[in-house]
Amino acid sequence: MFTGTFNATFFFTLGAAGAILSLIVVYWQSQYYHHEPPFPHAYISKVCQHYPEYFVFRLSTVSGAVLIILGWFTNHFVMRTICLENGINFGKYRPGIPLVFGIMGGLFLTGNTSTIDTGKMD
Repeated sequence: MFTGTFNATFFFTLGAAGAILSLIVVYWQSQYYHHEPPFPHAYISKVCQHYPEYFVFRLSTVSGAVLIILGWFTNHFVMRTICLENGINFGKYRPGIPLVFGIMGGLFLTGNTSTIDTGKMD
């Protein structure tokens, strides 16, 4: 049984903060190295095709996908524990379906990020 005071949304919050921070860092790198024009003309797909931005973007996206998967597992087990403690039949709500689709989303994000070819790297 889960008896701690762990916040079930911790991994999602950490992933969102990491994503926002990585976008800021990638845009800053793009402007620092003069790879792309300023904001109205720069978009994330174009900015992340250059050398240092490429690694920051891929690292943050893959780690964000891992945090998404951990978040789905944590939320599932916290909800299951709460339902068991209160005598609620958790199985009748089919909790495995959103868990599987959430994990698949994280895995597909990892696969998508790792197979994108920029065509601009040396």
